Amino acid sequence: MKLEIKEKPTKNFYNEILYVQTNYKKILKNPSKKVKKLTTSILLYLLTALVAILVSLYFYMQDKPHNIFQYYAFFFLILFIFAFFYLLLVNRRLNQLVDYSKKNQSTISIDNNNISLIKDKSTVSITWDSLQSIVINKYSIIFLPKDISSLYIAINTEYKEEILKVVKKYKKEKLIQDNNK
Repeated sequence: MKLEIKEKPTKNFYNEILYVQTNYKKILKNPSKKVKKLTTSILLYLLTALVAILVSLYFYMQDKPHNIFQYYAFFFLILFIFAFFYLLLVNRRLNQLVDYSKKNQSTISIDNNNISLIKDKSTVSITWDSLQSIVINKYSIIFLPKDISSLYIAINTEYKEEILKVVKKYKKEKLIQDNNK
């Protein structure tokens, strides 16, 4: 079965994919792990750093001479700045990915031997035997290989019904991990 991917993936789709990329080992170990948006995780780090800065400054103001809390506040301020710039970089990368997907069509090919994603002149293939699971998230469907050094295949959930039909056709339902419930 060949499936032409005509719709363009959204920023939310790529946000989930970047989260999978940054947490690839954890997700391979536990495919039922809920996949979040990467920007949500970064915002959580920013909020935590901001709270730590405010708490440190509060304790610093209580006892000013030679207080260690000024160093804590400075440390968390640096973490906050790094997390902020990381958030800006991730948003920039998300926009680049969306722009790239507008220009390039993809095709997914599924047969009784493997799953292949063809984009431009590149092809990524995973055999059914080397597939650990098919993870269905809110915005993405990810074909996870067993080997950590292998590439995964991700497509938009708009094609969920077609993918499920093919998976049933090849009797691979046990590989499905639906995290969108």
